[in-house]
Amino acid sequence: MFILGNHELWEFPNKSIDEIAEMYREFIEENGMFFIQNDLLYKDSSNQFCKITYEQLLKCDHKKLREQMQRTRLVIFGGLGFSGYNEEFNANNGIYRETLNRTGEIEETEKFEKLYNTVVPSIYDKNVIVFTHTPKNDWCKEKEMQQNFIYVSGHTHRNVFYDDGDYRIYSDNQIGYHNENVHLKNFIMDNEYDCFSDYDDGIYEISGAQYNDFYRGKNIKMTFTREINILYMLKKKGYYCFIHKAKSGSLTILNGGLPKKLDEKDVHYYYNHMDEVISYIRKPLDKYMSIQQCVSKEIQKIGGRGTIHGCIIDIDWENHIYINPVDMSITGYWALDVINKVVYPDIPSLLKVECPVLYANYLKLIEGDQKNPLVPRRKENVEVELLPQEYLSTDIYQVSREIKKMQKLTSNILCSWNEKPMEGNEILVDSKGN
Repeated sequence: MFILGNHELWEFPNKSIDEIAEMYREFIEENGMFFIQNDLLYKDSSNQFCKITYEQLLKCDHKKLREQMQRTRLVIFGGLGFSGYNEEFNANNGIYRETLNRTGEIEETEKFEKLYNTVVPSIYDKNVIVFTHTPKNDWCKEKEMQQNFIYVSGHTHRNVFYDDGDYRIYSDNQIGYHNENVHLKNFIMDNEYDCFSDYDDGIYEISGAQYNDFYRGKNIKMTFTREINILYMLKKKGYYCFIHKAKSGSLTILNGGLPKKLDEKDVHYYYNHMDEVISYIRKPLDKYMSIQQCVSKEIQKIGGRGTIHGCIIDIDWENHIYINPVDMSITGYWALDVINKVVYPDIPSLLKVECPVLYANYLKLIEGDQKNPLVPRRKENVEVELLPQEYLSTDIYQVSREIKKMQKLTSNILCSWNEKPMEGNEILVDSKGN
């Protein structure tokens, strides 16, 4: 994707900004790439790029644009931006040469600023990159950044990077005039959308198509083809719960395409108690997942996959780590399938036999770091079996499936229910509170 910089205007003193932009647009798009100048580029629900041009944006009201952006996974809004609010370095310093004077620069700045202030209310909660040549202070009177937007710019030849988790400025790969060490940088953004984001808290009847669309937006694979009587969507404080009501009046909570029977027959009961159940599950789950994430990062450091699903962390296709949700013990195993498994006494033993390249990386990683979670913990006066053991039971997968249900809370989906959390039932908690 391309935008213009002030240098791209230098050679066309007799053309307007629109004419210059159209000339570049035609050349770039003929070669299968994207060009934006006061335009908006977005990914739709099928992950295809679509564009809303400047002229189209001017005609869009907030409601219409919001509806169009409802299922977007990524928004890129931008253009040159210009420097109408920069009193020190602007057209009076010749940054556009003869193509644009100070009056024209202010007009172009105001045009872009007005467009920015028009589209932000429609995309404030989306994955947005504001991509301009000049920094935001140059083209916007409002100094406050939009929370969760990523502002990417250049122009100043002075690198700036700021990211506190809420406000983001990525202007740290500027080349300047003389630089022999040119390279590209990248960053990662969520690729999700929430088709119910504009719904207020409450209980709604939805269709099967809407339910499938919600999971598609969350990038969670799911097949739901069941015949529906009444399907409820419960939304409360950013969390969702989906409950089906049969013709008999019985209720089932949905975990993707799988239903599980509920005891109560009043959907309002489940809405009223969502907070309690979510809090009850999340407290031990967050502690457990923090351990998983720590182990996952160490696996990735040595070249493994580190993918977490349920209780299991993948090293590669055949080698895995199981973290027991009760005592937090870490077990490495090789698996041909869900039945045929070989459990190793510790992670280094598994890596040494099954993943020699990763084992070499592991030895370098843990050198002098005995606190690494991959390092085996030996108890004194306890004899440790050093030989791998065949393990044919599938119990770990049963536990893992239950944990995986709970882990959907990280996607703000409640799909498992404990009927009596107030009476002290324990989920993932042993007698010591682990």
